[in-house]
Amino acid sequence: MSDHVLVYQIGSLGDTIVSIPCYRAIRRHFRGKQIRLLEAKLKEGRVMPSDMLMRENLIDGVTQYPHGGTGLKGKLDVWKSVFKERPSTVVYIGPAERPPKVVQRDKAFFRMCGVPHLVGFHGVDYAQFQTRCPDGFLPSMPHQSRLRLERLSKDGVAFQEEDLATPLLHPTIEEKESVMDWLDKNRDFPTRKLVTIGFMTAKPLTRWPIERFEDLGRRLAETGQVELIVTGGPGEKAVGEHLVQAWGQGLVAAGVFAIHDMAALLGMSDLYIGLDTGTTHLAATVDAPILALYADHTQPGEWAPMGKQSEVMTHRVACGGCRGFDCSVQGHPCMAGLTVDMVLQRAKERLGL
Repeated sequence: MSDHVLVYQIGSLGDTIVSIPCYRAIRRHFRGKQIRLLEAKLKEGRVMPSDMLMRENLIDGVTQYPHGGTGLKGKLDVWKSVFKERPSTVVYIGPAERPPKVVQRDKAFFRMCGVPHLVGFHGVDYAQFQTRCPDGFLPSMPHQSRLRLERLSKDGVAFQEEDLATPLLHPTIEEKESVMDWLDKNRDFPTRKLVTIGFMTAKPLTRWPIERFEDLGRRLAETGQVELIVTGGPGEKAVGEHLVQAWGQGLVAAGVFAIHDMAALLGMSDLYIGLDTGTTHLAATVDAPILALYADHTQPGEWAPMGKQSEVMTHRVACGGCRGFDCSVQGHPCMAGLTVDMVLQRAKERLGL
């Protein structure tokens, strides 16, 4: 058996970012031990959690298993990877909302892999946060990062408030210079304020209509005081080009940069406007000014971007807190309630226009 620590984290970009405080606490607690990340091997072009964590010296290596396996085959792939490596400890960083029964099932699985020490396998009782206020809305609750840290602390992995401090990522001087070179070559209005836009999310429920992004960008462009940049991954490039055409100006950075370079670009923005998505959390890692447009599907504070200049706009509705993947209510009222006029006014205020 190898005396090293294997971290099992569920999720990709956004989950990795809100888990960085946990990795800081884990690195400090297991000082001197090798820390490896157990992760699925994603398709080319997808951000791997290890890409960020290795760069920040939060892990020492990676143990990968095939992505996409389901049922018995998927579990067998993970079991083979863990059993072959035989770590002395597995640390669990799953989403705080993962049901306690599922967490205990995960714990039993790693016990079957022959791991003697299991850390962080504690479910969170979400019922304690879900008593509605007199106005009918759900109350604010602790951030995902804090809930995950508190779960680790139950097994002796103590955390400090500094673990939650931003910046969470640290682009190099070379990466910043590379982004500045790209901007110098591509900007049409280099003296204007820079506004970056993140328009896509994985969950249909958290999306804002693309027509509203068209209108918002067009009206910002009409001020004559901003230049717009579309951010995101390679899959957003085509829609990004459509937006730029609709706006009559702007750049498409979707799919252009690696993760730390994109963080550097977001950090150079005068304002980032985006949805409940990984790019928004990425902007928070470098304390970019953020105006985030969130559906009312979770609870205030739970998934807010962590940066010092982050602001979340949400239209509260009676069906809030649904925690769904898609909206079953006609008209999608929580996102429909965020009008272009509301977002434009707040964006202008943040930009000083």
